[in-house]
Amino acid sequence: MLFQFNAIIDVGITREVQQDSILAIPQIFHDNDALTDDHYYDDSNAALFVVADGMGGGVHGELASRIAIESIEQFVLANKSMIKNDVYSFVNEAIYAANKGILEYISENAESKGMGSTVVLGLIFDGILHLGWVGDSRCYGISNLGIVQLTHDHSLVQSMVDDGLISEEEAFEHPNRNIINQSLGMPNVVPSFERKVLHHIERLIFCSDGLNSMLKDNQILELSNQRLSIEETVKNLVEAANIAGGHDNISCIGVQLMKPSLQVAAAQQSDIKMTDNPKPKSTRLWKISLILFMIGSIWWFINRSFHSDSPPLMSEKDENKDALSQSQVEDSKKNDLFQSSMTDGAQDTVFTAKNDEKVELIQPSESYNTAEGNYTIRLKVFMDSIKAASFVEKNESIVGAYSWKVNRLPTGNFEVILSGFKNKSQANDFMSQGTFPDAIIIYNHDKQ
Repeated sequence: MLFQFNAIIDVGITREVQQDSILAIPQIFHDNDALTDDHYYDDSNAALFVVADGMGGGVHGELASRIAIESIEQFVLANKSMIKNDVYSFVNEAIYAANKGILEYISENAESKGMGSTVVLGLIFDGILHLGWVGDSRCYGISNLGIVQLTHDHSLVQSMVDDGLISEEEAFEHPNRNIINQSLGMPNVVPSFERKVLHHIERLIFCSDGLNSMLKDNQILELSNQRLSIEETVKNLVEAANIAGGHDNISCIGVQLMKPSLQVAAAQQSDIKMTDNPKPKSTRLWKISLILFMIGSIWWFINRSFHSDSPPLMSEKDENKDALSQSQVEDSKKNDLFQSSMTDGAQDTVFTAKNDEKVELIQPSESYNTAEGNYTIRLKVFMDSIKAASFVEKNESIVGAYSWKVNRLPTGNFEVILSGFKNKSQANDFMSQGTFPDAIIIYNHDKQ
């Protein structure tokens, strides 16, 4: 998939110190060289985009975000071979490298205690976006169907929205919307990770909260939907955030994706131009089609000769099988639509807790029990259900006290869901044991 991008970092109207930092490596494997004079890049070479929003006051916030970006860049360039073998670990470990860099600086400089940074990291590779994040910096996906927030904030107000205490509209105006639940610089940070196929997305917007705290999602969509270049779009988004108040630093990276259908059409057109004598090729195709038709006709005639004219009556078992097959087809269609759907307003991506629950649970295991509690833990990401179930069996001594099941995500990956935690503190204690290498996200479990 071809793409273009543009990035702007702005101090805002009311701030004097720039605490945001950004990173763009559009061609990881090939030294950042564009393919064309129009600055189109190819995601088969892998592309990385990162936004970090520092905190801690003055120079400490600026330093925290810079350490995060530099640590990620060093990790990426030293470990880019991981992208083709284990992209999930690549993203996860890049974020842990950023956290390690900040923690090491804090340990050597006592006056910097308390500084930290958010981070959102997007790796685009072969038509797929791999996202990792900590804090409330965001990534949006935009298409002709609308706008969708692809990340899920680690923030106080997002937890309140998840718990049904406030609405998305109320969260935008909430006085505590700047409070985040975790950030780089914390000893037990747990990054979140998601994977998104990009076939239906035209643009990606990575940003710090200096943008989305000033502009609502529908405003971001309106400015991004104008038929302007990605450079003009990013410029307009930053200017609009400043006009709305510019209360914070503003970082924005916009990525324009060239649709695969357009690439295929361009390739086909190129093939036509390069063909010296297309007529013989057309004749060969016609002859092949005729031969296949004749073979099919002979097979049909032989089949008819050895079978009765009247089809056998369908047994009750066959009827059930046919009904099940039709149901599976309908479920498959619904899942395909669900995976590619996007919403018009400030809705969550299909990977949030509420939407994940719509996806069919493919396990339960015999070891599933009935522990009671209002909180769940979601362990991501396993490549198949066997690995997920095997993980639970290996950790039976810890997991066995809780209800668990394996859930298939719209991405095709799997997660283990643990339930039965009485409160968030108990769930946090469970996570702090450090048994789980994969990203863990806590949601309030809405029991019926």
